[in-house]
Amino acid sequence: LLYEFIKEIKLSNRKKIFVGPAKLEKVNDLINSNTQIKVPPNHTFSEYERIKAECLHNIKEDCIFIFSCGMPSKVLIDDILSVEEKLTCLDFGSGFDNIILDWHTRDGQTNLSVMKKFYETLLTR
Repeated sequence: LLYEFIKEIKLSNRKKIFVGPAKLEKVNDLINSNTQIKVPPNHTFSEYERIKAECLHNIKEDCIFIFSCGMPSKVLIDDILSVEEKLTCLDFGSGFDNIILDWHTRDGQTNLSVMKKFYETLLTR
């Protein structure tokens, strides 16, 4: 199901904005995003105002925001939806880590080689 969900996001004609750290930039290929708003890998709240401004600048009705930036995601989603309700915000948390990165970030994640093979067809534009 998750594969099909990510595939639908990738194939969607809607504008897609990925909000996450530079180390996850391959997510842009995975979901075919139009824009990445880069966040620090740690202490994301330290740049919150810049990140929020970039998010608000990229708002377009019916666009999709995909977040992978920890707790600030929840606050950003609230801020974005207070400006435009006709869009979608998805918080993937660390869900991309074992697809994109070469290490596990959470206990119990599926083997990296299995995940990379499983998502291989989606990792190209």
